[in-house]
Amino acid sequence: GIKNVPVAVRSSATVEDSSRTSCAGLHKTFLWVRGEENVISRIIDCWSSLFDPQALEYRLKMGLPIKTSMAVFVQQMVNPRVSGVMFTADAVNRDLSKIIIEATWGLGEVLVSGKVVPDRFIVDKISLELLRSEIGYKSIEEVYDEERCLLAINEVPASRRQIVALKSEEVLELAKIGKEVERIFGAPQDIEWAIQKDSTDIYIIQTRPITTMAKKFSERGYLTSSKSCDPLDLVVTVLKKGIRIQREGV
Repeated sequence: GIKNVPVAVRSSATVEDSSRTSCAGLHKTFLWVRGEENVISRIIDCWSSLFDPQALEYRLKMGLPIKTSMAVFVQQMVNPRVSGVMFTADAVNRDLSKIIIEATWGLGEVLVSGKVVPDRFIVDKISLELLRSEIGYKSIEEVYDEERCLLAINEVPASRRQIVALKSEEVLELAKIGKEVERIFGAPQDIEWAIQKDSTDIYIIQTRPITTMAKKFSERGYLTSSKSCDPLDLVVTVLKKGIRIQREGV
């Protein structure tokens, strides 16, 4: 019932992520789009970005099919106080028993583009114990400027730069959600999330398998169904089968 509700128009191409390729950032995504005509126009812009020179060049370089497809999805915007990413396994160390959460002020674009050093939290997936907290240097934030009706990147006041962005209870609530998402999809997940400004509501913006891990674990028969992804059962199964959980080559 909200007129001209602000939405995100986001691209998701069929070849975007695999164990050896990543097209993140190659295709268009638009935030704070209002009005039906603008939404339709932005959907077309997303489709058109399949044929941007850099996208074509990447597919040629990686031996991917030139002809590919794209889903475009439309989501109501969250105006976040804090946002970030969550990995339901430690992909670097191949450790299924840990959840890694990274957080920054405002929208998550400054995090995923590497413009800030986010806060980082490590949670034990089995016990949901917060094992480690690291405060990052969050010098800028991307926010929606209500007066100018546009997205703006602002400097974060010095007093907030090194204040932890998430309370302990928010970290643990995110970890609980991450465990459930992993159980549903049957593989370690790479999750984008946001917490609404002036609220405690947590929104899951996107989830996808951790591509560097999903293929390895599915090929070896560890992830055969969502039931197999109970965190404790999955860790025990992996240990029984003898897969090396530490970083490869070490």
